[in-house]
Amino acid sequence: MIGSFVNVVALRKINGKKFYKGFSHCESCQVRIPWFDNIPIISFFLLRRKCRNCGSEISLQYPIVEFLVGVIFLIATTLNLSITNYILFVIICSVMTVISIIDLKQQIIFQVHLVILAILIITLKISTGLEYTFLNFLSGSLLFGLFILLLRLIGGFIYKREAMGIGDVKLALVCGFLLNWQLTIVAIYISIISASIIGIFQMYIIKRPMEILPFAPFISLGTVFSFIYGENIIYAFLSII
Repeated sequence: MIGSFVNVVALRKINGKKFYKGFSHCESCQVRIPWFDNIPIISFFLLRRKCRNCGSEISLQYPIVEFLVGVIFLIATTLNLSITNYILFVIICSVMTVISIIDLKQQIIFQVHLVILAILIITLKISTGLEYTFLNFLSGSLLFGLFILLLRLIGGFIYKREAMGIGDVKLALVCGFLLNWQLTIVAIYISIISASIIGIFQMYIIKRPMEILPFAPFISLGTVFSFIYGENIIYAFLSII
């Protein structure tokens, strides 16, 4: 259900609409969607991916986002967080998902979402009290932000055009607040590796021409994955060496 709401917030922001105004409707025929056709994931399959009224195809984005948000919420229960901090964390993940969807669709990151995300992350960091020192608080942010800025500069030099938006740098700065410098390194690796896999898939598997990948989804993925599994990854790596 939250995943469905995340879709609404992102798509209405893209279309310049208020997410809290109006009912869900088909983007093609504009007919209001009844509740029994608006059950997350289930309705998509019952309707066989078509609008009941006009027969237009329903985007795969809806069940994919609903499923992924549900999985994140489920995995987050393993973090041993208090109820308050759990709610804060899943809201943070939801905001990151909104940012990622909009970046994928429009290649833009809105300032208002970055401000909301920063407030939520700082609140969670203070609330958990985990390694909350000034140095730890800033180290992840500066490392993540500077790394993405470096990629932006190098990419611009190589391709002779903007290879990565300044919004990506700002997002990395904000996401880094959630991590210390060790976890930020894990987040960077995950971001780069996942983006590389998608890039290779586009170029060599589905034969799409090389283009600039929106990077917000990979920054968000790296951040969330590192927050949840980063300590385990670092421990496993140190055990090997």
